[in-house]
Amino acid sequence: MTTPNKPTPHAPTPHAQPASQPASHSPAPIIEARSLTKHFGGTRQLFMRTPTVYAVNEVSFAVQAGETFAIVGESGCGKSTLGRLLLRLIDSTDGRVFYQGKDITHEQGAPLRRLRREMQIIFQDPFASLNPGMTIGKIVGEPIALHGLAPDSAGHRERVAQLLRTVGLQPAYANRYPHERRAKPALSGDLPSPTAPPSGCRFLTRCPHAKPHCAEVRPVSERLDDGRQVACHFWREIQNAGSGAPLATSVSPKLIERLAIYRERQTALASAGD
Repeated sequence: MTTPNKPTPHAPTPHAQPASQPASHSPAPIIEARSLTKHFGGTRQLFMRTPTVYAVNEVSFAVQAGETFAIVGESGCGKSTLGRLLLRLIDSTDGRVFYQGKDITHEQGAPLRRLRREMQIIFQDPFASLNPGMTIGKIVGEPIALHGLAPDSAGHRERVAQLLRTVGLQPAYANRYPHERRAKPALSGDLPSPTAPPSGCRFLTRCPHAKPHCAEVRPVSERLDDGRQVACHFWREIQNAGSGAPLATSVSPKLIERLAIYRERQTALASAGD
């Protein structure tokens, strides 16, 4: 079980300080977040102040080239907001974002537009990520036109056809509309309020294993032997009971091997920065 209501891979630090730069032989992370925070609302209106939604709170992590980094959490916990912060689609309340070692937190205008060609988000729900009122050709061709990647209309159409072929689609699909939609599975329990998060474990309102202790003390993230992290007071009991929770599943040897490589690389980077 992971910490679901706020995606915080590391313990929060109230005031982020610039980390030591790695040695010249150590490559900078592809993407890095330092105490990244985003709050919505909290503005004063005529007679009252709007509630503050604590969407992302002091998230810090770094992803090296060739790594796959996952942030797991329930619907509404802030994963999408975190992704938009990393891509600079929305501005952060606090914290910084680095891309290949460069601080892009306040990048604007043409430099940010050029950067968008290298950083994109891929949505898992095709219906939500594709405008149902536009054809596939117009959706794919929009960034091509925005960045001036085709010299004329014929080149634009050929570039769209080339991209469709790259992902295994026929160019004729350019004239079709996205229309497939999958139903999302329902979760039991009450969704935690983003304006008044529960005390203790943020997931307790939806956790079938929650106990009174969960409402009193916030669980601390622990690193498991296989490299995964878990924040739950009773994860050992859940695992031993064989309840079908993610921790009770087997881990492939290949994953263990990749996690070992990841830990070695993180240790080397930490040593280089000291």
